Amino acid sequence: MNISRIKTRHLHCLVVVAQERSLVAAARLLALTQPAVSKTIAELEAMVGRPLLERHARGVELTAAGHVLAQHAGASLRTLREGLDAAVGQPQSHQSSVSLGALPNVSATFLPAAVEALRAAVPSLYVRVASGTNAQLMGRLRQGELDLVFGRLAEPSDMLDLEFEQLYAERLVAVARPGHPLADRPVVPPAALAGYTMVLPSAGTPIRRTVDAFLVTHRVDLPPCVIDTLDASFALQFVRRTDAVWFLPEGLVEGFRPIALALLALDTRETTGPVGITTRRGQPLPEGVAKLVGVLREAAATRDGPRA
Repeated sequence: MNISRIKTRHLHCLVVVAQERSLVAAARLLALTQPAVSKTIAELEAMVGRPLLERHARGVELTAAGHVLAQHAGASLRTLREGLDAAVGQPQSHQSSVSLGALPNVSATFLPAAVEALRAAVPSLYVRVASGTNAQLMGRLRQGELDLVFGRLAEPSDMLDLEFEQLYAERLVAVARPGHPLADRPVVPPAALAGYTMVLPSAGTPIRRTVDAFLVTHRVDLPPCVIDTLDASFALQFVRRTDAVWFLPEGLVEGFRPIALALLALDTRETTGPVGITTRRGQPLPEGVAKLVGVLREAAATRDGPRA
């Protein structure tokens, strides 16, 4: 069997026929005639040296060889597509490249302005911005997929071979919809949260542990209904429609403006934590990445401190 004679069109045709179990339906999806599909399969069968299809009145069925080849062909085509996508997504030789992970509390506030400032300083620029949990981003940073991560300090167990530079401190806050029963209270004691649905960061994340510690310290039991999510868009719409209370980083609230949210007068100063840049220890930063770090440092220096 001469593998070099097998073309992508042969494999693609077989995969579609295997999916549709019909030469007519496969021809329609491939924008070919039925004879053209039959000819392509026949060419592939000749190269493989075995029949790949069994034809009957209701359509076609794969032979054992056809089933095996279709499975491998599908996997190969997916891998090829992923490789092509990855190649297209690579920066060109003349571009500075920056790959960073950003947590939600900074991606809607600090980061857009920082990237715009970087673009002005480095006109030929390719920027990748990845999202995910702190642990996920630290793993990608450690593996070299990311140049830096911007956000809250990760758990000590996630900081192996990494180093953190604090830029500022930020607390977690509780928000609700305008007109919420707690919105106009001059002081909201933690006990007043009882009975309201809570929207909390996903379990296992550092900020969720901070919220849990806050609630335990103030003897606030979790309500019967808890929404566990890192999807800020969903949480925002849910809170605006219900009486739920949402715990989130203060910087994320700033990113929603001018959308109205009521910041509850709940004393959460004890939830304040460091926000900054995490990089691989001992690794020099490429020029574009170093410039971005400088921009972030300058922006943080002009930021107000955490508010009570």
